[in-house]
Amino acid sequence: MPSSEDKDELYKLIKVAGNKEKWVKAKEYFDQTRRKALKVQNQNNHNLECLYSYIEVCFKSLYNLTYPSAPFDTNSPYKIIPFAIKYCKVKGLDEREIIKIIG
Repeated sequence: MPSSEDKDELYKLIKVAGNKEKWVKAKEYFDQTRRKALKVQNQNNHNLECLYSYIEVCFKSLYNLTYPSAPFDTNSPYKIIPFAIKYCKVKGLDEREIIKIIG
């Protein structure tokens, strides 16, 4: 969180992830994050691109846990850790911290 360029998006993800009642809104939050991601796509900002990819896949996974009639890709949860590790590499952070967390 301290090194993030968009703390608001990460904070929103943390709030939603920690409250099952908000998971149903994860599609809406995904859409908001996607719009931000599309804006930075051509700016060569790999930090934000990786961050938004991570947040998007987390929102997809949370939304799918509500068993909607039109879910996101079922493989979304399997992308969370690779995206988290990629973000760590782009930011120059120790990816072993991610491994410890999922341990």
